[in-house]
Amino acid sequence: MPQHWTLNLSNGLQVNVPADLDHPVTLTLLEVEAWPEPEHAFLRQLIQPGMRLLDADTGLGLDALAMAPGSERGRAFDRPQHSSPVRAL
Repeated sequence: MPQHWTLNLSNGLQVNVPADLDHPVTLTLLEVEAWPEPEHAFLRQLIQPGMRLLDADTGLGLDALAMAPGSERGRAFDRPQHSSPVRAL
């Protein structure tokens, strides 16, 4: 059994999540195909080309993924909270 699943979100991004239907992030993304909290829309409006972006408390990297398309080169940096999600990313 795989340790993670790669999901295609409604905004065109792909994210690796734990292969566990009891995990709240996995379940939410499977049901909604997007992260339902308004912070991602706010981040996309706030980010301007040329900004350097850092997701300083990355879990699965959802905030970093939300920020990346708005940055000049389509990149955002993250600092992993745990090592296990990093292997899946």
